[in-house]
Amino acid sequence: MKCFAGFERADGRVGVRNHLALIPTVSCSNGVASLIHQRMPAAVPLYHGHGCGRAGRDLELHMRTLINLGRHPNVGAVLVVGLGCEVIKAEYLASAIAESGKSVASLEIQAEGGSQAAAAWGLNFSKTWRGRCRNSSRWRWAWSGSCSGWSVEVLTLSRV
Repeated sequence: MKCFAGFERADGRVGVRNHLALIPTVSCSNGVASLIHQRMPAAVPLYHGHGCGRAGRDLELHMRTLINLGRHPNVGAVLVVGLGCEVIKAEYLASAIAESGKSVASLEIQAEGGSQAAAAWGLNFSKTWRGRCRNSSRWRWAWSGSCSGWSVEVLTLSRV
């Protein structure tokens, strides 16, 4: 029997990590995500270099990608960091990610009064999440299936 230790998610999936993901809505928010990460190295910033000029299918793909990063089973909680003036709103992304049952918060740098104030708010959220993470249970999971190269087929997954 093949086994691994993992965290059960509210949506039924299982992750082997329990990361706090810092997801900037636009590249302009990367600096605040970086400040939070510097003060809380356990928080994982998911930087990207994309800005406000999104529309149509490009906008749709960008939002879907950020949402799915937040919904990933190795993510235990999410902080979406927005600037406040971009097309992709932090509150919208946070709401879509929260549908997976994760702890999610969003902040807008401009509404918080600037980068330092936003980073301080984000750090407080990160500390709260870290406390919850320490109390999370990692369970032993058995699985059957096959794994070859990049292809993994899990036929069954059950808690042992």
